[in-house]
Amino acid sequence: MKKINLSLIILVAIVISLYIFLKPEKQSLPNVVLIFTDDQGYGDLSSYGSKTIYTPHLDALAKRGMRFTDFHVASSVCTPSRAALLTGCYPDRVGLPHVLFPNGAWGSNPNVGLNPDEETIAELLKQKGYATAMAGKWHLGHKQKFLPLQHGFDSYLGVPYSNDMSKGELPLVKDNKVVEVDIDQSLLTQRYTEFGIDFIKSQAGKAPFFLYLAHTMPHIPIAASTNYEGTSKGGLYGDVIEEIDGSVGEIIQELKAQGLLENTLVIFTSDNGPWLSYGNHGGSAGVLRGGKFDAWEGGFRVPAIMSWPGVIPPESVNNDLIHTMDILPTLIAITGAQLPENKIDGQNVLSSLQGGKMDKLQQRIFYYFGGSKIKAVRKGAWKYVAGHKGGIVIERGIDGINGNTKEVYHEEALYNLITDISEQDNLIAQFPERAARLKKAGETFELKIKAESRSIGIDEE
Repeated sequence: MKKINLSLIILVAIVISLYIFLKPEKQSLPNVVLIFTDDQGYGDLSSYGSKTIYTPHLDALAKRGMRFTDFHVASSVCTPSRAALLTGCYPDRVGLPHVLFPNGAWGSNPNVGLNPDEETIAELLKQKGYATAMAGKWHLGHKQKFLPLQHGFDSYLGVPYSNDMSKGELPLVKDNKVVEVDIDQSLLTQRYTEFGIDFIKSQAGKAPFFLYLAHTMPHIPIAASTNYEGTSKGGLYGDVIEEIDGSVGEIIQELKAQGLLENTLVIFTSDNGPWLSYGNHGGSAGVLRGGKFDAWEGGFRVPAIMSWPGVIPPESVNNDLIHTMDILPTLIAITGAQLPENKIDGQNVLSSLQGGKMDKLQQRIFYYFGGSKIKAVRKGAWKYVAGHKGGIVIERGIDGINGNTKEVYHEEALYNLITDISEQDNLIAQFPERAARLKKAGETFELKIKAESRSIGIDEE
């Protein structure tokens, strides 16, 4: 009897050992879904104060995670903003301080793009075995040499530049090939979402993944699908934002269905502020001054929400000065991947995402570039704005027609953004020394980054 019991014990121990040895390991590295909208303002979500646009899925994402009040992009226009997001660098550092135009408009070179030598988030995460995919607007060079597959993405579906740059012949690119022209823009949000869902399904139970979903909307011309058109209180613009919100809901639902939501970091933000001259097609910066093209907060400060169950505390609000360049080094810290060999400008802010206090964020300096020139400098509550020419909207457009703007000279100024988030009370006369220090920091950094800037990619074929 004792021999039988001993045999049973040994057999059970062997079975347990085999189960432990052979069972698949739980995926430890988190999936990452990065959603990036186009020209969406700080005031365009109900969780950021909109009274005419209802965004329940993004509100729910904020409830499960963290909403940011002081989150910035590196430029108030698209190409440089996107370059900064994917490389962790100020745009001038990677040779892309200006918007790229496929037809060479505004003196741009149509044969340039993000240098293949630059390391993107996708390329760095692939070091750790991540599957990578992108859907949406690229705008970092439309020649094949510069497309997403050459920058670390395994698959791609989207448009190579802004949706107003082709005059009725906007191309849809799949991987490296144009598969459609003159596409129905009202279906873009839906098609990108379906691509993202298919990618998530394909990766369930496999390697961790990085999905970069860069919506074309609400960049003009705006369009919504029949399921959303005419359904919001905010007109067509509201319909467009609510469809993006619905897209977020569908992505979250698929993550849930595949059992992936608990181990996925979801990031939602915008590439720059709203195009105010387009009026009812241009969105709102809420309480912030200015919008797209501007050095004011409305151009650079954008809505941002992040969720990662068990890591980011639910129903939390983050008031730290954080920007898109911080995303790359933070993901590197999370995944254990290697930082780029070249110098970057972002910082690892994981501790802040976890609800901790980071003293270095209180002392950091943020530079507001307009092209290769620094137009403003921020440290803590204080923002210095250099004297510069800039446009002001004197008559807003309606229903897709651009309004009228006027170029004016803005005197140098100093604002306390804690007490004056709308940048209305110029305090430079009261605090000239503080303004001088920030001005000097900007001048020094502008020279430094010019000396350290790397080459833009050039397609010589």
